[in-house]
Amino acid sequence: MIVWADGFDHYGDTPSGGRTAMLSGAWAQIEAGNGDLPSISSDQVRSGDYSLYMGYSFVQTGSPRVRRVFGASQIVVGVATGLYLIGLPNVNKAVGFEFRNNLNECIALFTVESDGSIGLYTGSGRLIAASSDPVIGASAWNHLEAKLTIDDVVGSAEFRVNGVSVINMTDINLGVVGSTQVVFGVPAGAPPGFGNNGWYWDDMVAWNDVGDVNNDFVGQQRVITIFPSSDETPQDWEIVGAAYGYLAINQVPPDGDTTFIRASEVDETSTFSFTSLPPETARIAGVYVPAYAKLEDAGAGSLQVSMQSGAEEAEGQEIPLTTAYTYWGTVFETNPETGLAWTVEELVAATISVKKAA
Repeated sequence: MIVWADGFDHYGDTPSGGRTAMLSGAWAQIEAGNGDLPSISSDQVRSGDYSLYMGYSFVQTGSPRVRRVFGASQIVVGVATGLYLIGLPNVNKAVGFEFRNNLNECIALFTVESDGSIGLYTGSGRLIAASSDPVIGASAWNHLEAKLTIDDVVGSAEFRVNGVSVINMTDINLGVVGSTQVVFGVPAGAPPGFGNNGWYWDDMVAWNDVGDVNNDFVGQQRVITIFPSSDETPQDWEIVGAAYGYLAINQVPPDGDTTFIRASEVDETSTFSFTSLPPETARIAGVYVPAYAKLEDAGAGSLQVSMQSGAEEAEGQEIPLTTAYTYWGTVFETNPETGLAWTVEELVAATISVKKAA
């Protein structure tokens, strides 16, 4: 099942504001090294309005990267992303993404090499496989997907570029501890010198092998971000700083305690509909709903997100909140009314609710 997605369209492109929002639960670490601090950008996008930029303005060394942590019990087996290189690196092992375990140890690393091929490295940094030909070019978006099977004897690793398998290794030692983190950018210990001005990431998706859908390569998906566009019934939560509830929760980036909605009593619920999808949308793999929320007072409290389609409702897990604003994600892979993948028409007609659960 899909466990996470990010299209970078809900953080905002101000350097401090975008990074602050990213670090509020969505990402565990944003690191510059001697490069530029990764930032939200509209210069190159694969979908939506923004992507994530990394690179170097002056010093051609360092390790700009971002790290996503999924939790010790949430094992990730696959990752997909769009990557745009302004130019190819002038050294190997210069940019890519790695799977890490809950001890923050590298399990496997996939990188773009200096000739545009893909390299697969072990956690110790040893190259064990490479694509037979260059498969990545500069000044164009490429879609990358990687999948691991964790085992110390019959482990496997496969990498696809634009839907084509370019590395497929079996019977390799990948240890016995599953991946709970993914790092995008310049790997730790990478050789100095990149030789271009930077690169962009967009449309990131992570999945595991649980369930009947999205438990394998998800294909060349795009992460389309849509925002609440109308209030529906009920509207129990108090609206602060705006005339309507949907206007209080659709800021980019989130404006914290300026405009928001507030619930005081358990089971208070507010419901919203949202904007239509882009006309080119053909297939919906799933819906990922990020909620940016906090407790106003110390103590226990939780939030629950649900989706309604027709007469049926799917409830997400209760989310335990803290007194700091944090992003929490809930996934709805299928239409609760049909039990099948969402169609465009069904999703546009659906609603999303937030409830004070405890």
